[in-house]
Amino acid sequence: MSLIELNIAQAGDDESSKQIKTTFHNLVNGIVDSATAAQEIDKIIVNDCREAYISYTSVPKPTAEQIETRSIRTPDPAGWLQLLWNSFGKAAMVIPYNHVGQDRLVSLLQELQRIPLHKVPWFVSDKVIEKELYDLTHANGYDYFQQWLWELDQGHFIGHQTVETDPEAAVAYLNFSAFLGRLLAGGITAGLSLSALIRRPESPFCMQKIAWTAKSADSAEQAKRYQPYASAAAQWILYAGDALYELCDKDISGLGVKWSRTLWDSWKAKFNEVAEDKRFSDATRDLVRQAIECMVQLEQGNGATGIVQKFGLTSWREDENEDKEEE
Repeated sequence: MSLIELNIAQAGDDESSKQIKTTFHNLVNGIVDSATAAQEIDKIIVNDCREAYISYTSVPKPTAEQIETRSIRTPDPAGWLQLLWNSFGKAAMVIPYNHVGQDRLVSLLQELQRIPLHKVPWFVSDKVIEKELYDLTHANGYDYFQQWLWELDQGHFIGHQTVETDPEAAVAYLNFSAFLGRLLAGGITAGLSLSALIRRPESPFCMQKIAWTAKSADSAEQAKRYQPYASAAAQWILYAGDALYELCDKDISGLGVKWSRTLWDSWKAKFNEVAEDKRFSDATRDLVRQAIECMVQLEQGNGATGIVQKFGLTSWREDENEDKEEE
């Protein structure tokens, strides 16, 4: 089997950046396991921050010019995390949605979460403080990972109808959605707000059914615009259906959505429409059929994630009943 080339290296990368990106390549292609990759990445970041701290403290009063030109280095763990998050997101866009490399990416993030918290020096606001590495939780947005995923999404898929008109962008969006769904399945909510199932207003799948367009003058164009979002929505069911069904079945209020069986059923109805609509490609119709089958299995009780307990979520229906009782 040929290796997947992630193409995340850049011309200006220093040696440490190259090493981290090589580690991503080796991980995705099964050359190293996720635990080893996490340790290697951590070692590179910690060593660089310590070496930069030694450089910064090697002179009594470094000037702004010395710092700007990097003749005197400063420790920047936040910059390293940005490189990590960027590598995760861009790699996910390249790895095919059904490739094991996607699972390896998620496993790497989970291994980073398992590394005991430790501090490194950080130069910020003209002084050195300490930053704790790998405090990656829902409460803190996974230390900017959630925000960086949003920025990648905005930069690559939003504006000028990129996903609707560019086949390469549509493939990248499909792969990216599969990765985000896998994250949720692994108990990481960083990309949930980007789901084609619930996102407004960018996702036509979220906003409307497709059946009404069948007789419109631009029928084929409407289907073309809808198709990449339907395919991406299916990825969320295929990889995180357990978690999504639990949220909907228990009428959970949280994670930015008011979940319900009505919402779940609306997705299923839209998938059924796409599956029967010959304006869509065979590949898309096959994906949504798989999603429908997954939903049927989950409705029969074949799945559980514990996501509600993990995040301490409550039912909006129960909350409303409690409010009525208090009145």
